[in-house]
Amino acid sequence: MTIKILCTLIFLCAIPTQAKIEQWRGKLEVSKQLSLVVGINIDTKTKSLTLDSPNQKMFEYTPSEFLVSDKAVSFSDTKLNASYEGQFVDGELVGTFIQGKARPLTFALLGTDAKPRLQLEGTYAGALDINGKKLPLELQVAVLQDGFHATLDSPAQQSFAIPLSQFSINANELSFESNMINALYQGVIKEGEYSGTFTQGFAMPLSLKKTLN
Repeated sequence: MTIKILCTLIFLCAIPTQAKIEQWRGKLEVSKQLSLVVGINIDTKTKSLTLDSPNQKMFEYTPSEFLVSDKAVSFSDTKLNASYEGQFVDGELVGTFIQGKARPLTFALLGTDAKPRLQLEGTYAGALDINGKKLPLELQVAVLQDGFHATLDSPAQQSFAIPLSQFSINANELSFESNMINALYQGVIKEGEYSGTFTQGFAMPLSLKKTLN
């Protein structure tokens, strides 16, 4: 009996500590009308990190250089021509993001109450039928600690990150409005996609299906 207990204890002690991934999110104000969500995923065991930019369909990107400590986080990337330096202050990561120009960027840690909303994060794609021609639309949904931040893309028109003045999503309903393009959408879930009406001057049917998370 004693031998079995000791073997069990030895086996348990040999199990490596599993990594804990902390997800930090912040809203970067690009202009007075446009903001994008930036995410940092920190492996607390290895002190490594990856980057997310959900509104731009970028996830788990490893920057050229990074440094993570108990007091600060910094990274830089040659391809993105971007860098960040921040310090932990009162439970937030406060710093400056530089890409062309310097902008303040504060990250908040996603808590357990925010994690379920990550299931709704991603790209929702559909197309409007305008006089027999398809006009693709993509809704980019990102999660923040206190809610969601979404933007709209119209790839065929080379229009990206169109700001939304109102946005709401749950497992059953989706709605958004954009003052910039004077448009709104309301849809309900049906057979795995949101089916509803897009209104911009006149009403058009539009179904949006999640394609990326």
